[in-house]
Parts: sequence; structure tokens; C-alpha cells
Amino acid sequence: MPRNTYLQIACTLLLMSSSLSIQAATITVVDRNNKPIPNLIVGFDSHSSVSNATVNNIAVMDQVDAQFQPEVLLISKGQWVDFPNSDNVRHHVYSFSSPKPFEIKMFSGSEADAIQFDKSGLVVLGCNIHDSMIGYIYVSDQEVTKISDSTGKVELLSTDLVNIDRGATNSSTVSATLWHPLLSATNTKRIDVQIDLSLHEQTISIDMQQKPSNVEQKSKGFSSKFKKKS
Repeated sequence: MPRNTYLQIACTLLLMSSSLSIQAATITVVDRNNKPIPNLIVGFDSHSSVSNATVNNIAVMDQVDAQFQPEVLLISKGQWVDFPNSDNVRHHVYSFSSPKPFEIKMFSGSEADAIQFDKSGLVVLGCNIHDSMIGYIYVSDQEVTKISDSTGKVELLSTDLVNIDRGATNSSTVSATLWHPLLSATNTKRIDVQIDLSLHEQTISIDMQQKPSNVEQKSKGFSSKFKKKS
């Protein structure tokens, strides 16, 4: 067996052994008033050999009661997204964001074809008919990426803990990049926090801002290179 293969196996076993003492981890994200923050993206650098099977699954960004559902959709680069319209009115979905500018003209029901998102980055959605409709598609690439639930919790499974890159020192404390629509007035801000992967449960607190007033304002400044902060 080639020496490089032995080294890869040894590194994998070392990472697995370091995570045996903790099978899962829960991160709770709250604001400065200790209220849970849903729809917050948490991204960790991963090993380059990690593959993402979700690419083969079609994600869904529905339209319900003149709102995008979900408000934030997390997908992987290369994944397809379906845009059904569950309302009894027509919608006209569009995006100016550089990773995937597109529009789906007046449609209802399941008339629209699925769209593939082949570049990483943040795609901001709007509707030409309903100005209050604003949604986000976060396209990750070669990262261990999670989204917080309605209680502000992010669940890391044992496989996630193994796949997170802990650096040359194999430290239990790693840097995570956070994104949320309300982290800045223009949606472009991402922040780094330190996460201790040896803890079963931990809480982090972040400050939130006001939501931007329209999609065009929010679309400015987004980068298709997700690891670069705007």
C-alpha cells in the first residue's frame, strides 16, 4: 500500500479516536437578550476528501402566504432547488446575486423548473410582485455546514466532528464562521467564533442588526467565494 495511503488512514483514525469521547455536540446560538436565533449558518473548514451526498437531492424553496419557505435554505454547491408555489396567486421569483442570477417569471403551482446552484455563495431571493418576499439560499462548498433550528440549536453529529479540520495540532477548539441575514444592515457580514468540540453543549451569544429594506440593497457585496468575508 502506498505510503500516502497509510498516512491518510492514520490521520483518519487519529481524528476518529479524538472524537470517541463525544458522539455529538449541541451549539445554542442566542442574541444579547438571550433569545434563540433560528436560521443561523455555522460553517467549519473540513478535510478536502469529504464529499457531500446531498448534492444528489433536490432541495425545496416553497412560497407560502407570500413568503419564502424556508426563509433560509442551506444547500451544497451543485445541488438543484425546486421552487413550487403553494399560494393561490402567481409569483415572479428573481435574484441579482452573483453566484446565481436568475428569474422565474409569473408562475403558479409547480410550473417552474428546478434550478442548479453550481457556485458557492449567498443568493438573495425576491419577488417582483410582492416586495415583502425575501429569502436566502446559502450554497456551501467543501465545508461542514449547519443551520440553527427554531430554538437556536445547531446539532453536530459524530461524523461532523470527525470531518471538521482541527489543524496541525488536532485542537478541540476550532474557528467557525457564522452568517445570518441580521448580522449586518447589508447582509454581507460574517463573523468568526471559537467553538470547543470537546463540549457536549455550549452557548454562544452574538449581536444582531436591523433587516435591510429591499432585495437590491442586500444583493450588493456578495461574493461567490464563500471563505472570503465581505
